[in-house]
Amino acid sequence: MNAYPVIGWKNWMGASPGPAVTHPADADGYPFANLSDWREYTEWRTGETGALEIKLDAGGLDGGKIAVDCFALAGHNLASAGAADIGLYSSDNDADYSACFPAFTPASDRPQLRSFAARDRRYFKLVIPAGYTPPIQLGILFIGRALTIPAYPDAGFDPDVQEAELAAERSRSGYLLGVAPRSRRREVSAGFGRLPAAFIAEEWAPFFSVHGWRPFFFAWDPVGHPEEVYLLRLTNPRLSAPFAGAFRSLSLEMTGPAD
Repeated sequence: MNAYPVIGWKNWMGASPGPAVTHPADADGYPFANLSDWREYTEWRTGETGALEIKLDAGGLDGGKIAVDCFALAGHNLASAGAADIGLYSSDNDADYSACFPAFTPASDRPQLRSFAARDRRYFKLVIPAGYTPPIQLGILFIGRALTIPAYPDAGFDPDVQEAELAAERSRSGYLLGVAPRSRRREVSAGFGRLPAAFIAEEWAPFFSVHGWRPFFFAWDPVGHPEEVYLLRLTNPRLSAPFAGAFRSLSLEMTGPAD
């Protein structure tokens, strides 16, 4: 493993209070509000054909700025549409923008996540350059804060476990007539030992108190395996971090859609 796991959870998109947002016109039946409901299957779409910009303006908030250190997408069609050089940019004057991370071209329509050093800025904008095939669709757009778990998963961690829920039909005599898959889901178990007590108190407990039952983005190794980003939720939300001497530990059971 090359980097500690990252959880993207505090989204400025749809926050209340939150920054003002400007965006391209919606396609009929696909409202922009779908981007911030944490459901990747209720997407926003636009039929526009030029460069697309989604801009956040924090000028109306206390302090006039927001802190951002994570960008993520789910339920999108950027690779299928041929979109390239997608980037997130920040500014304090809406004129001089700098890139939060190098622009990228998705290799697939799977979830994407980019984390970076936190920036406090008034403006943030997502840019999708022209050259794609419309319509563009985005299920979840995340521009916000992440937490980094300051430990690698314990031995035995497997991010690829999937379970199938089956629908079985039997005869009156009990003979199996047929089996069909009803759904598939990803099941991820991750244990983390020797966590600083300050991490639990200052980062994990605040995350759990406001987001513990909601979905989040999970990148278990954002450097070594940047393509393995999942939209998950805690299977049985429970705040528990037992002490082991001066350290604490977490045992996470997470579930989400299979790819």
